[in-house]
Amino acid sequence: MTRLLISVEGKSEWKFVEQVLQPHFANLEVYIKLHNMKGNISIDRVSGKLNRLIHNFDFVTTLYDFYGFKRLSDNETKKTLEEKLKMALNKGTT
Repeated sequence: MTRLLISVEGKSEWKFVEQVLQPHFANLEVYIKLHNMKGNISIDRVSGKLNRLIHNFDFVTTLYDFYGFKRLSDNETKKTLEEKLKMALNKGTT
């Protein structure tokens, strides 16, 4: 069985994973563990939480709203935000 961690921003993302993704992936023998960030999403907070959990799973993914991130610069894009998050998570795995 594959272990997948999905970190979600809040209740609506949690509900989507619980009602839509979990039943589908269960048929594929993928066990989904949810981690609720309960809002207040930032690079520091996400990387801190996920770096402690990442080693217990085969795969890790996130389900966050871009507009919900705190402390974004005026010219921040989805791509630059994803790169910052990848760098922050890679620091915790080396």
